[in-house]
Amino acid sequence: MSLCFFGGLLFGYFVMAPLSINFFANYQASEFITNMFDISDYLTTVIIVSIACAFMFELPLLIYFLTRMGLVSGDSSANTDAMRSRHTARRRGNHNPARHIQPSFW
Repeated sequence: MSLCFFGGLLFGYFVMAPLSINFFANYQASEFITNMFDISDYLTTVIIVSIACAFMFELPLLIYFLTRMGLVSGDSSANTDAMRSRHTARRRGNHNPARHIQPSFW
């Protein structure tokens, strides 16, 4: 376990869990529906949110080690070539933003 994991766990417990609990406690779909929470719902929410934040804080380390092993690189993004060509076109001054807009069905 790393410092990032424990930092994420603390962030999840002290920041994200109270915000989540507050949201779920105050959310009301209708005035005719009453929210009914028990201690197991509260604990489940706190545990899941805290563990999820802990794993999210571990992602930079995972990417670092995958990069060191050669499994991931900076060019592995699917849009790298498209972004590079747009950046080059902007530098040359012949960028046409309307050319890059495509309907959602294409």
